[in-house]
Amino acid sequence: MYRTLFGEAYQFTDDFQDLARYYAAYCRLIEHWREAFGESIHEVHHEELVSDPVRAGAALARACGLPWHDCAVEVERNAAVCLTQSAAQARRPIYRSSSGHWRPYRTHLEPLIEALSRHGVRLAELE
Repeated sequence: MYRTLFGEAYQFTDDFQDLARYYAAYCRLIEHWREAFGESIHEVHHEELVSDPVRAGAALARACGLPWHDCAVEVERNAAVCLTQSAAQARRPIYRSSSGHWRPYRTHLEPLIEALSRHGVRLAELE
């Protein structure tokens, strides 16, 4: 989010301290839902989705009681309008080239990593 210019819409993404606070709040909210609903929540992890979209999508469909069709991962074929910052990405097949893209910038991201740590956010990729 930090490297995308959202303008006035998401000002918290322009500052590492604000971004850490918002992400920590998101983590607390997700933890609340996990505690409240337990096994009835099906989580999809980005790395799993991009590495094996058919498997991840089929598991999600099963969890929702929906039929699954492998062609559902062919997102590039969807002709619907996309009005997000990622509109160009939405027209590409699912890809994983962004995974780990942050690593060469680790030094620059230290203030964010430290702020997240101060807020109690555990970053599995750093362990």
